[in-house]
Amino acid sequence: MVRVLTAHHFASQDIQTCEDPVAVAAVPPDKLLIASADHVVEVRDLSKGGEAVSTFPTVDLVQHMAYCSTGNYVATLEGSPSGATGGQGCVARVYSRWDAAGAPAAPGAPGAPAQSQPMRARIAGCVTPSPVQEDATLDMIELPVRGRGGATALACCQATGNVLVACHRILVFFRYIVRTHESSRTRYIDFEDTEVRVSLSFPPTQAFLREELAVCMGKHSLLVFRLWHSQSQGQAQATGSSRQQENPSEAGQRPSNASSLHGPGHGPGHRPLNLNRILQVEQEVNSGRRVWGTGPGTGVSELGVSLPVTVQLPAIAAERASRGHCSPGSGVVHHSNPFVSDPADVAANVFAGSGAGAASDFQVEALLRLQLAGDPQGGHGEEFGCLTLQPLYRREPAASASPARASTGRRQGGQGSARQTQSPTRRERPSGPGAWLSSRHRAQLCGVACLVATQQEGYLYHFPMDGSAPAAHPCVAVYPFTAPVSRVVLEPLALHALTDTGLETYTLRSAHRSLAALQGVCPPADDPICLIGLRPFLGARHLLASGPHLVLLATSESSSPPVADAPAAASPWTLYSLRLPTPEVLFSDMVAVGESHRVASPSTYCHLLGEAHCVLASARHLSDQPGATASPVAKVLDESEEALQALYRESCAYLGDFHVMSDDAADRDLAARYYRMARMEPQRVLDRMAKHAQRLGQPVDHNGHRGQAQDDGLLDSDVLCAQLHRGQVHYLEAEVLEARQGPSGEPLDDQGARQLTSQLLELLEKRREGDAVDPVRLATLVLRARLLREYAASRTLALLRSAAPPSAAGKTKASVVLALLLLEVQVGGVASGAASAAEVLGLLQALPSATLLPELARHWELLLDGQGLSELATVLMERRPADMAALLAQLVEADTMPLARILKMMLDHLSTQIGSSGSGGSVVSVVFQRFLEAFFASFFAANAVDCLMDLATEEALKILVRSYLSDLQTPPAPPSSPGSLAAGARLEPLARVLLDEDRLPFLDAMPPFAADLSERLASPVKHAPPPPQHGSENKKLSLRKLQAVLCSSRLPRACVMEVLRFVRSQPKLFGNLSLQALCLPVREAVAVLLDFCPQAVLRYAQDLFRTEDDWRHLLAGLDTKRKTHSQNQALSALYQQTMTDVLDHLAHSVDVDTLCRLLHLDVALDVAGADLDVVRAHLPHLHTCQRVAGANAVRNYIASTSAAFLSQLDH
Repeated sequence: MVRVLTAHHFASQDIQTCEDPVAVAAVPPDKLLIASADHVVEVRDLSKGGEAVSTFPTVDLVQHMAYCSTGNYVATLEGSPSGATGGQGCVARVYSRWDAAGAPAAPGAPGAPAQSQPMRARIAGCVTPSPVQEDATLDMIELPVRGRGGATALACCQATGNVLVACHRILVFFRYIVRTHESSRTRYIDFEDTEVRVSLSFPPTQAFLREELAVCMGKHSLLVFRLWHSQSQGQAQATGSSRQQENPSEAGQRPSNASSLHGPGHGPGHRPLNLNRILQVEQEVNSGRRVWGTGPGTGVSELGVSLPVTVQLPAIAAERASRGHCSPGSGVVHHSNPFVSDPADVAANVFAGSGAGAASDFQVEALLRLQLAGDPQGGHGEEFGCLTLQPLYRREPAASASPARASTGRRQGGQGSARQTQSPTRRERPSGPGAWLSSRHRAQLCGVACLVATQQEGYLYHFPMDGSAPAAHPCVAVYPFTAPVSRVVLEPLALHALTDTGLETYTLRSAHRSLAALQGVCPPADDPICLIGLRPFLGARHLLASGPHLVLLATSESSSPPVADAPAAASPWTLYSLRLPTPEVLFSDMVAVGESHRVASPSTYCHLLGEAHCVLASARHLSDQPGATASPVAKVLDESEEALQALYRESCAYLGDFHVMSDDAADRDLAARYYRMARMEPQRVLDRMAKHAQRLGQPVDHNGHRGQAQDDGLLDSDVLCAQLHRGQVHYLEAEVLEARQGPSGEPLDDQGARQLTSQLLELLEKRREGDAVDPVRLATLVLRARLLREYAASRTLALLRSAAPPSAAGKTKASVVLALLLLEVQVGGVASGAASAAEVLGLLQALPSATLLPELARHWELLLDGQGLSELATVLMERRPADMAALLAQLVEADTMPLARILKMMLDHLSTQIGSSGSGGSVVSVVFQRFLEAFFASFFAANAVDCLMDLATEEALKILVRSYLSDLQTPPAPPSSPGSLAAGARLEPLARVLLDEDRLPFLDAMPPFAADLSERLASPVKHAPPPPQHGSENKKLSLRKLQAVLCSSRLPRACVMEVLRFVRSQPKLFGNLSLQALCLPVREAVAVLLDFCPQAVLRYAQDLFRTEDDWRHLLAGLDTKRKTHSQNQALSALYQQTMTDVLDHLAHSVDVDTLCRLLHLDVALDVAGADLDVVRAHLPHLHTCQRVAGANAVRNYIASTSAAFLSQLDH
């Protein structure tokens, strides 16, 4: 749908006559170039009504002409095109110093003076001009293009000065460069062949170039691509990512094999999805087992998408690509596009010219590929007729802009432009192999709009250039023209189309995405396109825009412009110079039209408000010329700039007035943002709301009181009062959350904060008379708004208690309980032990973890107070320690907070709590330990044993080990002692011990998990350990945790030695013996176990022995101990039994030869006079070993025979 409204009016119109133009070009801001068949280019001054002011000659007949502001040169295609007429093809030439060397136009014979002007000709990059340059000399530079049929299309970049020349299907890139003459030190422009060639699959008829983006259009094909160097890819991505302001998407990564063409469907905005996982999560959400949200551990953070998920199957995607590829924001539901998107036979490849191997490092990336669909007979019923490009540069602040404006450079000669290029105040040009593709203003390029038109329709595409991810549908608008179109112009404020019936003017959609990123909010792009101007012009053939002028060239004849061999015949042409309206005038006209539809059609009123706002926003933030300052498009005085700013803020206020009365909460959010963009204080907004309601027929005071209706025929007073009250509350809530004031956005002072919160609470309290306050909404506001907690805590607490009475305590939401607790902490009720605080603490205890944890995760900032933990965090630690530990682990796992910050906060908080009287230091220790255990459970599950830890992770593991050692050293506190868990606090036991699967079995045979024999073994040993200790179950659990960590091989060696030193310094430490056995080397640990715990030696050997020497050392130690304690019957029997157990294990585990080596029997039998008693003593073990070996052999034989038999049966 297209809205037809008359809102675009030209300020003035000038009419002149001219000769037959063979080519025309605009020279912003006020010049026009007209090339005639006499090889003369006429310069027209549009500021003087289109009068001819000068001329300059050309070498041959001009077929195409373009002007470039960087370098101030005119590029042409001259000659006769190759074809049936026998032409040899066109030549690409560049004319410099055309404005300084131009001859005055003589009335009646403008061509005669121009042909007598001096001209210096040279070849680009090959010939150096003469050091003596005269001001009246015209420089002609011929671009050396070697290709079949000559040049067919030409484009120049207004930002870099580079030139693109198309030779049939080959694109040649020339680099604009400013050189210095060695002898005279004069500067001149030149063009250098980059030896970069791009081969297309179709011959282009039109081309455009802007920075690194190129557009080529043939009769039936269109290709938009970016050319970039592989070495500068990472730098470009980093620059683009830093320029993203409001877009949350990460910059797209270019593919590694980008030398081939990539379609838009495989860009960085697309990534594969795990469909099975998405379906599983959706089932859990539907069944209630999962709460969908955006916090840690919820579906959005896990899947990266939001339900419902739409998956386009390949067949559906291909069909939508070929038909109706427009975005939802196009304003037109179009299902019959005459072309196919992303066709395989529209392609481009980069190759190097002669003698340039480095050119192969350049690659192309396709942004758009189109091809007209053929008819059933194999032909094409449509052709691409019009193509235009509009860059969108972000305007620089006036203080940082260069004093030499781009318009000044356009009016200077070639040398002046060279001096301007080297101005020290300008931004330096990028460096690198592909730096010539970008200008010094590349960082300000937000996007590029491209319009391609067939005979009846125009398709507007937008390509982001700021590093943000491209949209899935680059087509932002479709323009259905009223008649066949011949020319199209994109000027900064509107689109102008020249059709068979006249001039049509439409609103734009090219800047919406860029404005949304710059402003943060923009009117929707899916509003219908507006036809705001329709004027009849008969016989018009050309349409150009030059600054504030729109130029039309019309003739009464129906024939096309003359060709090279056509006779020169005087055919009068008319030049219409239309002065475009300024942004202020166009805004006023649109608003005036919208006011007439305000009551009858509010949607039309809002639509025109949005269009008018985009006009001012585009003029304020964007420009189609690089290096523009933050001023309007037209050259105006400072008063006009201030007027533009005032109108822009007024447009924001108008949009806020409309959206604030909406019933939709999303629209009211937009109202608050628009009011903020208008730089309006909250009191001014409230006054404006009251006046706005009074204009509609219902006078309302600032506090929301209803007055008497002035006219019963107007809007219903009750509905209007409810809408206004809802809008006021919503706006004040947004302002309380923002907590900013003034044009500079500074934080609110105390007086402003108290006034703002008082106004909001007064509206909420008055609403209680008719409609109750939503407790969940108010609680969410309390949790998010700092001002309510700091400046009106008591008043907010009373309002929230009245909205959520104690009778509904069993159904109280987690957000309400958390808000009540936060306010009680703020007013001091928890610290003083007030009854109301005790009631809230009871509600907190009753909340299940499944509802409390998601709410805490959404508002985790409340746990912080500067660089430390808040008082609320302390209360939650005492009341819900397990939940606090789980929350901290979730924050680290979700990368919400770094581990190092949590470690520092917890350590600082722990030291503070321990140092205070009646502290809860043990509670903090428990939470800290539980947090570290939860973190490392996830970390160890995702990382291998030999992974490298960063400093924070390694420090966290050391802290965890030290906490276990502290638990072993500290006597257990009684439940009622200070520092223990609060009454009613729940601390569920761990489901499993961290790394418990790595804990070695021999530890269960050692005290305190087994009988302690150290008292009987200590008497004959020096430095005996103290009597056995009987610790609590908590100490046993801590010891088990520490043992598991020591057995996991994940602890750094330095930390293990630290544990050993601590254990040795604390002989009364609970579990001292087992910790020494884990920290000491194997042989030293065996010695300690033989002294104090021989019953665990065999299990220790089974777990840790790896070599025969270890077993041999153990056997020798047992034999020594047995002999040493031979007088003590009990000890001798103990060691003898241990020896027997070890030998039995070896007899069942090793072969006979190994057992003989371990018992030294192989040596004893070979030595004469050997002790046969020793051999006889070990014979039972040798016999057992032989029997075991025989049994194993029989078992293996049976297994192999059975396997062979089964295999034969299978065959």
